[in-house]
Parts: sequence; structure tokens; C-alpha cells
Amino acid sequence: MRYQIANLVVAALLFGGSAAWSADGVPQRTERFDYRWTLAGFKGAMARLFVPGQGEGRLTTGPNDLGGSENLVTELRISSRDAGRSDFWLYGAEIDPSRKRTVRAWSAQRFRGKSREREREADGVDVLDLASSIYYLRKELPSRPREERIWSSGRPNAVLINPGPRRVVHHDGKAVVTRSYAIRGQPKPGKPTWRGQLDLVLTDDENAIPLEIVVSRKGMR
Repeated sequence: MRYQIANLVVAALLFGGSAAWSADGVPQRTERFDYRWTLAGFKGAMARLFVPGQGEGRLTTGPNDLGGSENLVTELRISSRDAGRSDFWLYGAEIDPSRKRTVRAWSAQRFRGKSREREREADGVDVLDLASSIYYLRKELPSRPREERIWSSGRPNAVLINPGPRRVVHHDGKAVVTRSYAIRGQPKPGKPTWRGQLDLVLTDDENAIPLEIVVSRKGMR
């Protein structure tokens, strides 16, 4: 019997530690944003029986702690303590910002006592992954639709990035102008279509702070 997994909505920004960014958009120290997330989407109540219903999210981006490299490391971690468990999903990447390349991509999860980890060398140029795509959208803020490739399930997948309209939202008691982006799989003849989804709502300023991150985990491993 198959069930639809609802979206994981990482929303309601709780705390943002904005990093010092250089002129070319590279953070000089690690920045961190903390979120709350809840389930949303079709059949969300049923999906809650199979994935956690609420929890915390954290997005970090900064220099590679290992040193000897100008690469960046960015990670999105989604965790929950539903029903007394400590479940989590983690998506991370090492980025070469000078070449717009994901050098390595990794993911990990623990759910109902079972753990799984993956790490892959992303050997293609101009390949993004879930975590690095957030970084590059914040840095570049494209104004028109464009095609990219996203690294998922051990292979590059064609995707289309669609900018949305600017909107005014209320956050922390203030009116904030935002811009949004949607990443969807782009069908290509003879190749599987990426089934994941990523939606971002960013502040419309030089910091481009992610106020909301919506991740559909369907087909994303």
C-alpha cells in the first residue's frame, strides 16, 4: 500500500545570525537561521502517521572548517521529537563558489530507530543540490526562469527555477517585502524527472534571508 508523503514546511524564522558577506557574496563566517516546521499538503493528517508532525529546522552556511580550501559548507537540518523520538533529515554540500560547483553532496536521516547516510562526489560542473541551491538563489536572485541541474539520488537532474512575484508579508511584527522561488523537475527525453520540490521565500534585500523553506521529500534521498 502506498501513501503520499506531505511536504515538510520549514517556516516561521525564529533566529537569524546574518554573516558578514564579501563583495562577491561569500560569507566570511558561519551564518545560522533557526526555524519551526510543520506538515502541510494533501493528506497531511495521514502523512503524520509516517513522518514527524512538527519540529525544528536549521540552515547554516560558512567556510569549510577543515581549512586549506576556500570552499563553503552549507547544511539544512530538519529534526523532530514527536512521540519521544529524535528523528532528523539532513542535506549538506561542499561548494566551490568560484566555479559554481557542488564538490560533495551528502544526506542523512534517522527515522523510527533506522538510520541512513549517503555521500557522493558531484563530479559535474554547474551542478547544485538541495542545500547549495538555497545559497546560490540567495546570492544571485535570478529575475527570470532558468534551467539548472540538481544533484539528487546519486545523479544530476534537470530542474527549472521559477521566480515568483514580490509580496509583502508580516514577520516579527513588521511588514517585509519578499521574493519567492520554486524549483521543479524539468522533463527530459529518456531521463527520469526529479520528483522533489523546493520553494523559498526570501527577504527582498541584500541579505536575502530565507523566511520560509518548503521541501517536498518525494523522490529525494
